[in-house]
Amino acid sequence: MEIDGTKIKIGDLLKFRDYTTDTDHYGLYLGPIYDNRASEAVLPWGDIYVWSSEGEEEWISWQCEVVNANRRHGTG
Repeated sequence: MEIDGTKIKIGDLLKFRDYTTDTDHYGLYLGPIYDNRASEAVLPWGDIYVWSSEGEEEWISWQCEVVNANRRHGTG
């Protein structure tokens, strides 16, 4: 999966922009959502799972950006 041309990996830090409240939320990418999820999903259009301060959430990838992708491989 890619966000703004950056291939994201499990554990990458993402920023989600909530345009309804003009707030930013941060979370760690857990993986894509597949079609076999429960039909009563909170966000039926969400396409990624993220671990945030609220626990596991479904986010919409096109409202996200990768934070500091150039540092994901460490400093050494």
